[in-house]
Amino acid sequence: LCMNKGKEYLWNYHRYFYTLFHQHENDRHVSEAAQIAEKLY
Repeated sequence: LCMNKGKEYLWNYHRYFYTLFHQHENDRHVSEAAQIAEKLY
């Protein structure tokens, strides 16, 4: 039981950072796209 609790905790921890990282990446791509659009128009 303790083992599963630890795994669950680690998974949530990992998922949190994974989501955080990808959110940051998405924001970066969106801002890059906006900059390119500004150059084009």
